Amino acid sequence: MSSSSPNKTPSYDELTFGVEFECLVHADKIGLTAAEKASLRRKPFFPRQYLPRVASALQRVLDLLKPDITHLVKITPRVEGDIASTTEDERAYKEWIVKTEDSVTANEELPHDDDEYAGMEIMSPILANTALSRDQCAMVGEAIRSTVGVFNEMCGFHVHVGRGDRGFEVLTLKKLYSFLVLGGEAILNGLLRPSRRDNYYCRDMTKVSAVIRFPHVPFDLTGSAPHEWFSRCLPVNSDDVVPGHIKEALWKVWRAKDLDEFCGCVEGHKNVGVWFGNLHNFEHFGYGKRTIEFRKAEGDLGLTEPSNMDFVLTWPEVCLRLVAFAIDSDPAEFGRVINETVETLRLPSSAEKVRKFLTSLGLDSETIKSLVARAEALS
Repeated sequence: MSSSSPNKTPSYDELTFGVEFECLVHADKIGLTAAEKASLRRKPFFPRQYLPRVASALQRVLDLLKPDITHLVKITPRVEGDIASTTEDERAYKEWIVKTEDSVTANEELPHDDDEYAGMEIMSPILANTALSRDQCAMVGEAIRSTVGVFNEMCGFHVHVGRGDRGFEVLTLKKLYSFLVLGGEAILNGLLRPSRRDNYYCRDMTKVSAVIRFPHVPFDLTGSAPHEWFSRCLPVNSDDVVPGHIKEALWKVWRAKDLDEFCGCVEGHKNVGVWFGNLHNFEHFGYGKRTIEFRKAEGDLGLTEPSNMDFVLTWPEVCLRLVAFAIDSDPAEFGRVINETVETLRLPSSAEKVRKFLTSLGLDSETIKSLVARAEALS
């Protein structure tokens, strides 16, 4: 198959995704009086009594996009201070939801005093894996950027990948984790500005996974590492680019019998760049996001050269391809990508690494071209 045609693995089209935009809204955008603005001074968080006005401003912006966006836009009841309340549709991820995000705060990058900004999040509904869905995400991002939203390096762009009621087998999660810690994570960091590489809120798995941070902990693992899979994680002559402690950690991960044991090995830190904990929570409590969450992408939509608005279209495609490949690859195909990933780590430039890795996964040539240009601009 030529590189101009995307290599769609069988599970690709059945995947769903969702996104989360983080932004800041300045007090001037909600018409606060001078006295009200003065009341913001030296507050640790934007006063809750004004947050409904901030959320309403964002809701009005998104409402103007109808009918081009095909889901309703709602404000979570939590904005009004009802911490325990969510709507049924919100829990089912059927709407665009406007909510607060306290981890997003202003800094010296922005023109006004830090305490005049409210941190907010706009969360998408569950979306079909189509170009139309990605276009709608880009439309929402552009509407926020061009109206009431402002951004800084604190803002993230999170992508969730799901599979409806089927969820993901533990084998899929082991494969995804393996080719990320064996080089995929390091290669994809080349698509990010320095502020998002191993950022506190989205740490590298190779640094914070419990099984890597605590190599002498045996963990409570009751399975065995299947030779046909685990042997593919040990490419010959790879010691120069894959440290021994990573290979030892993978041996433990592949011994995880179920989701509990897997997450016990690989999580250990809430602020990890790829988060499997949503799946664990869903299995135990029966609600929430049944997704793999990719948290590393930067959300400053005002940045250009390279444009983060372009990244809103291309980054979800990378996440979806990673998961689809992890679902569908057999041992031989899995081994091929592991070997090619290790070889890719030896290439001299970030752009070359990105090109080879994404080609191995079967992304289409236009997406690869866009992301290679991004890596070149960031190198």
